[in-house]
Amino acid sequence: MRKRLAWVFVALAVMLAVGFLVPLGRSVSSQARLRSLAGAQSDARGVATALAATARSTGRTPLTEDVEFVLDSFDSPDLMVILSNGTVLGSNIPVVEALELATAGSVVAEVDGGVAAIVPIAFGSGDLIVVTAFVSNEDLTEGVSTAWAILAVLGVLVIIGSVPIADRFALSIVRPMRDLSDAAPRWAGG
Repeated sequence: MRKRLAWVFVALAVMLAVGFLVPLGRSVSSQARLRSLAGAQSDARGVATALAATARSTGRTPLTEDVEFVLDSFDSPDLMVILSNGTVLGSNIPVVEALELATAGSVVAEVDGGVAAIVPIAFGSGDLIVVTAFVSNEDLTEGVSTAWAILAVLGVLVIIGSVPIADRFALSIVRPMRDLSDAAPRWAGG
């Protein structure tokens, strides 16, 4: 009886650990992905805003030098700008794919090897500049395997820690019954 109660307690600890840690691990994975995507969107929008501010202050569509200056200030190798004349500064995804996606407006799209945040900028002169920020699949899952390993170790510690507690709990239930069964013959004899 004592072993059975201890195993029930351990099984309950396993169910609780799995039921809590697996959703937590999935949440960590989701948050890592969202963090990476938010960073890419922020970079793309930042470059687009800087280029729009440049156009407003100069009164002309940004030139290659303007774009290079803005890209250098962001210091990110995952940014790419496609000028209206077809000049491409930086590289991350195929230009044709970026231009196709830009027709949908500002988007985040799955591309080969990762995800791209695409922000088109339309100027009054009819020029269109497309800014893309790329996040690789590795960056989308950065730190996730470490988090899963920590959660797995935590789950194992919870389960191992529950074994002595389960044994003490089972003993506290079984001992009074054993004492009662030992005393039963004495009571029967009067």
